[in-house]
Amino acid sequence: MRHELWGPEIHNHRISDQAAPLVSFILKYDLIVWNDKDSEPTFETVNGKSWIDITVSSANLDNKKMNWQVIKNNFSDHNYLVFNVESFNVTHYKIRT
Repeated sequence: MRHELWGPEIHNHRISDQAAPLVSFILKYDLIVWNDKDSEPTFETVNGKSWIDITVSSANLDNKKMNWQVIKNNFSDHNYLVFNVESFNVTHYKIRT
């Protein structure tokens, strides 16, 4: 599935609407796509490359995402998607017994 939300626009590629259900889901639930459109492809073979693997999260993690990147994988045609999430401040409550 190719889509401009998570990968570069590819001209002269066959027209396909396979991504439409996923895009609708992402938009309906206000999810954030972490992928960088300028990144290395997430999928590579001798026949071509693509940006088909995506990372999404809820909107409340948007300002917590850090260092999303694609790292080449020599053992698979799918490259690694690596990222960090900033830690949360958690308030602890004492439970009365």
